[in-house]
Amino acid sequence: MVSLHSEKNFTVINHIVVAVGLCPQHFCGDNGGAFFGFKSFNTSPHLLVDKINHSLEGDGRKPIRDQYSIKIENLGDVNIVFILGSQSMISCFPVLNSQSQMSFESKVINEWVHVDSVEAQISGKGKEMIGLNFFATDYLENKQLYQSTPKLEISFSAFAYVMKKSDKLPDNFSDEFVAFMPNTEGNDPTLYDFFGKVIFFRQYECEGIRGFIVKTKLINHEKDEDFFVIDMFINEENLRVDTLKNGMRISGCFWLQGKIVGDNTIE
Repeated sequence: MVSLHSEKNFTVINHIVVAVGLCPQHFCGDNGGAFFGFKSFNTSPHLLVDKINHSLEGDGRKPIRDQYSIKIENLGDVNIVFILGSQSMISCFPVLNSQSQMSFESKVINEWVHVDSVEAQISGKGKEMIGLNFFATDYLENKQLYQSTPKLEISFSAFAYVMKKSDKLPDNFSDEFVAFMPNTEGNDPTLYDFFGKVIFFRQYECEGIRGFIVKTKLINHEKDEDFFVIDMFINEENLRVDTLKNGMRISGCFWLQGKIVGDNTIE
């Protein structure tokens, strides 16, 4: 669960704590380096700037509550979502489209005041036992539903910051060991370090952006092989292995995102 810092204001709605404050890293969910590749993103910022400028022009905006709108640029399995105000862009972030979904019960919603509370991190439990913090890619559209309905079906996906073949585990660990835990190098609760297993992968290429979408197993469960398996995007620049293989053990760091599946709550 995300701790509530003293500088945050919070209320309790339907047993969900809604906290309003700054996000830990003081950014707005923009994980461009994970999608474009950190080297390319740092040396060629126009990759995103050009798309931002294009988002401010022309049609294709979806109005949300009078003062906001959303514009989506589709790049195959990935969308770039732009949140727009009346005259400027408020935020943008990549979204990996995924069919995976999980029952989830929200406990804490951390809204980001520096972006007019149109973005948030959600803390709670998946399948009644998996503690998760994720960036809600649909928070502007579904803010009321998140705050009014504790139990929802959430589709999870991730962008890997780095992925490599995992090092040999200590002798007392099983060869089938998989796990994820809060990232040790930052204070963003939606970042996780992981040891996983490649279930399946496919190549991704669009507009010169090349990478892989890797279906990754993160939890072993004796009765459910797919207990926690998510799709994870990795740009080839951020990949530290020459060739991915099904069954390969991998490790690294990922940013977890999620969105509500339809508008149906769990009965």
